[in-house]
Amino acid sequence: MQSIKHIVYFILLLFITAACSTSENSEELISEDELLEILIESISFRSEYKFEESFNKLSFLLETAKETNNVKFEILANLNLGLLYYSFGEKEQALAYYLESLDLSNKYKNEDILNAIYNNIGILYSENQQFKEADEFFKQALGISQKLALPQKELINLINLATIKSEIDQLDSAIYYNNLAIAVNKLNNTQYYQSSLQNNLGEILYTEGKLIEANSHFKQALEIEKSSTDKSYLGLFELNLGKTFVLLIDYDSANTHLAEALFYLKKAKNSEGISDCYYWLSRNEHLNEPSPLAQSYFDECLAWKDSVLFQKKDKWISDVQLKYEFGKIEKEIEFLEEREALQKKVIYAIVVVSVLFIFFLVSVWKSRTRNLRQRNIILNKEKELAKVEMEKNKVQKGKLEEEMENQKQISQIRQEKIELELEHKNKEVVSKAIHLMNKNEILNSLFKLINQIDISEENSNYKIIDEMRSSIKNNINQDKAWEDFKLHFEKVHESFISQLKQKHSDLSPTDHRLCAYLLIGLNPKEIAFVSNISPESVRKRKQRLRQKLSIDTNIEIEEYLKTL
Repeated sequence: MQSIKHIVYFILLLFITAACSTSENSEELISEDELLEILIESISFRSEYKFEESFNKLSFLLETAKETNNVKFEILANLNLGLLYYSFGEKEQALAYYLESLDLSNKYKNEDILNAIYNNIGILYSENQQFKEADEFFKQALGISQKLALPQKELINLINLATIKSEIDQLDSAIYYNNLAIAVNKLNNTQYYQSSLQNNLGEILYTEGKLIEANSHFKQALEIEKSSTDKSYLGLFELNLGKTFVLLIDYDSANTHLAEALFYLKKAKNSEGISDCYYWLSRNEHLNEPSPLAQSYFDECLAWKDSVLFQKKDKWISDVQLKYEFGKIEKEIEFLEEREALQKKVIYAIVVVSVLFIFFLVSVWKSRTRNLRQRNIILNKEKELAKVEMEKNKVQKGKLEEEMENQKQISQIRQEKIELELEHKNKEVVSKAIHLMNKNEILNSLFKLINQIDISEENSNYKIIDEMRSSIKNNINQDKAWEDFKLHFEKVHESFISQLKQKHSDLSPTDHRLCAYLLIGLNPKEIAFVSNISPESVRKRKQRLRQKLSIDTNIEIEEYLKTL
């Protein structure tokens, strides 16, 4: 009873603690300006790779927006959480937040942010090689930007569509969208993306093998970039121009532009670009005039490739560590949120449950010994019953096995009887066939002997001999002989002919006869006697029958017919 008191005190203490924490967590509603400030802080943290701080801010923003029914900030919180997960490679989680923000935007008709959502989802699908889905979302984003007259966003959407079409080798469509982007850029009288658009068009034409046109666009991109304040893509544009000159066999121009590209790429610390640049310098030297310098450039290319691999490896390790740390923090936050929610639920039920629990403990404490004794008695009885049941099952199993053995012997005897009867009936059928064979043989012999008698029509015995010939011919009649044999055959194999006709409808009556003779085991010579033909004709008929039945050469026709 002393332990029960301790449990009650503990439950009451939990109740008071939870009530205090609930009162402390209740806060006043936050204004939209404060929500916007939280959103800006979270974006700032994300740009500084402070994912934990950014996640905490966005989680708080999402929770607050839900509590205050502020749909706009709920959408923005989901969208930015998606961007946060995307920034460290968690694409599935990012897509879940993007789709949540899309559902909310469609539900509450919030078109202002739909463009960004469609565009971000399209980028995710594109990176996962799901180009068809990416194309659909980029087109929806383009529709929104055109409807709301947002030229900057329209430009981005067109560039994304051109990139997708290029990825799936729909180069004509890629050129179309790229030209549309250039037109939008000119229409709005802006230099933004102009150099990149010319370069993209050049890359598409380069892929198509239109080197002169590609070279022209690369030059335009380079000139625009040189006149801009940014100049961050100078190295890549110089590289593209240089490699087209290599393929156009203008080695001096190629060397000049590739040297410029190498300068700018090293300045920008673009390892992949530097590796590509050394490759094209090596190729240019080799095509122009093979020299040790070509090998030197190629060695530099390989060295920079190794450097790129090490950088990717280091980045991958750092990303994995970052994901691991962030995942731990996320799980801790989820655990704390779940625990807090659980405490809130427990508060309203804890008093009733505690009282019931006390009575339950008392009743358990009183009846524990009695229940244990009763359980032992029941277990002993069950054990005895189980033993009796096992003995009973053993006896039944023996009887069942004996019955099964008897049934097996009966079935075997029946089967042997059926086989003997079938064998006897087959012998009768064979006997009938042999009788027909002997009959036909005798009649044929008589017919030949009679034909040897040379009697003129004036002879008084002519009519008698002629009648004898007709009678013998009638008795040798194959159709009548077959009908007699068929009646006797179908008594033994009643469904054989019908099943043969059903399965092989293209067989002739002659084929049916041959099948019947083969089924009862007549050899070609015997079949020839019965059918009044030569054994060679029987073999030919048998070969034609095999083709009609579509039987492989390694299967005997007789064996196949038995299966029918």
